[in-house]
Amino acid sequence: MRNRKCCRQWVWLIFVAGCAVTPPAPPTSSTPGANDTRIEAPRALQNGLETRVAVITYHDIVKGKKEVWFDTTVDEFKEQIERMQNGKSSFLTLAGLDHRLTEGMNVPERTYLITFSDGYRGVHEYAWPILREHRIPFVVFMHTGFVGSSQGRPKMTWDQLRELDRSGLGRVESQTVSHPEDLRKLSDEALAREFMDSKKKLEDELGREVTAVAYPNGKFDERVAQTAKECGYRLGFTEELVMAEASPDLWRIGRFLHSKAPLP
Repeated sequence: MRNRKCCRQWVWLIFVAGCAVTPPAPPTSSTPGANDTRIEAPRALQNGLETRVAVITYHDIVKGKKEVWFDTTVDEFKEQIERMQNGKSSFLTLAGLDHRLTEGMNVPERTYLITFSDGYRGVHEYAWPILREHRIPFVVFMHTGFVGSSQGRPKMTWDQLRELDRSGLGRVESQTVSHPEDLRKLSDEALAREFMDSKKKLEDELGREVTAVAYPNGKFDERVAQTAKECGYRLGFTEELVMAEASPDLWRIGRFLHSKAPLP
């Protein structure tokens, strides 16, 4: 396994080759702050925050009988959303989670960020109307190589993803390109491509910066998290069953799988 220095060198080579997102043009003299020489403080998860935020991840939402362990029926999803609301819970946006973890933004004692993995079309068909009705923000993590695929379970199309992303409630973020079974087994080169190519494709299609990535199947290690950071992601999500504030850092934020543990 190469050390971090080698990994950073490879990421830079990919950037030069054009796989990374094109950086913004340098500021001109008319740009506010153009002569500002301050260096931005390194991003870090604040220590000592009370554990109040649970990031919940769903997969497919289905009508009728569940076929696999990660399915959630429409009735189950409605019941869980209502239970969260009846508990006088708060729902965060992705940006709100960022502010909570890095700036200590105050949130209610029981706060949730709702996320979906894999971009299944059932999310658009069944979960989206419920979330829209209740004005609940959410994040969809999508692997870009399968957008619009009808193989197996249908995935959302670019038009559907853009609809969610532009709604003011949904946010589409990265889950790599090909959803590798285990990112830890990839070479440095392949790992960087999965992160950077997905980020660029999403940014091209959505017309905005993509800031977060979820590690497929929740499989990661320190090298994976460090590469996500070096590829320009502000936040990285695992499937460790811990509250967000108890995560090791911003690139190893825990998520509760709705089907593997009771909702916190």
